[in-house]
Amino acid sequence: MKQFNFYREEAISFQNGHTKLAGLLCLPASPGPFAAIAYVGGSGPAGRDGYGILHSHWEEFARRGIASLSWDKPGVGESTGDWKVQTNQDRASEVIAAVQFLKGRNDIDPNKIGLWGISQAGWILPIAYSISPRDIAFMIAVSPPVSTGAQQELYRVEHGLPADGFSPADTAKAVAFTKQRLALMRKGTPYTAVAKLQSEVENESWFGPLGKLDEGTYEFLKANAFFSPRSLLEQITCPVLAIFGDKDTIVDFKESARVYARALRKAGNRDVTIKIFPNADHVIFPSKTGGGKELEQAFQRPTKEFAPGYLETMGDWLQKRFVNTV
Repeated sequence: MKQFNFYREEAISFQNGHTKLAGLLCLPASPGPFAAIAYVGGSGPAGRDGYGILHSHWEEFARRGIASLSWDKPGVGESTGDWKVQTNQDRASEVIAAVQFLKGRNDIDPNKIGLWGISQAGWILPIAYSISPRDIAFMIAVSPPVSTGAQQELYRVEHGLPADGFSPADTAKAVAFTKQRLALMRKGTPYTAVAKLQSEVENESWFGPLGKLDEGTYEFLKANAFFSPRSLLEQITCPVLAIFGDKDTIVDFKESARVYARALRKAGNRDVTIKIFPNADHVIFPSKTGGGKELEQAFQRPTKEFAPGYLETMGDWLQKRFVNTV
């Protein structure tokens, strides 16, 4: 166990079916039992630290008496399995396994366990809640999409390329290619056709930001890219904090904020907070363009800088509801 100023790290593992998920439980230095957060990562092979962004979250919440649980995705770090073969339902099942792990600990308050999720997790959180609503006391969604993955990818190309300095002509070509690739995906076309399509444009300057799909990633996206969480959002009645950056070029933050407000109101949810940070990108890093180049540079910095007030907003919101209560 490692001891830090405000928390101690405990290496843990828990099972989800045949998959062993390994990670960290960060416990406040103060006496428990604690409210706790299970972290649901975004896309790609994310480890327990969420590409380095979660350390500051653990510390902020531990200072307020809140524990944090995060883990390596299947096939990453010390976890078994393969994240590329997971469906959205599989990921949601993994989240519920994490919640059950927390509920089994004496130092965690079983009635104060919630979820934090970013980006792709916006599709997972509502599914997890629909599976086990009584076990999830709150949700914090950062840059959550409300459209399908296919619609979000088109939005990313249409807005991200201009932010990175690509011309309208190149952006139009990239959008046309993206529509072709998504159409093949929707039809369930074998990967060989997608590989051929990609080979025809891989030397174009605009192709790099789109990303070349290997077969595993293509199959993962084919299984998950056409799901929308909108109807499930209409069933969520626990306290929800939804956070967005107004420079986001990956998720349409205006649409997501509108849908969250409308859907949760339809659910009869009376504790909904929507916060939009100015000059912040998809990860709520300070940003001038919101583009992929600037986001990549921010990830490469040893210390991850968030928009002013981001961590405090979440900490205040949680402390008011789940720490200073009896």
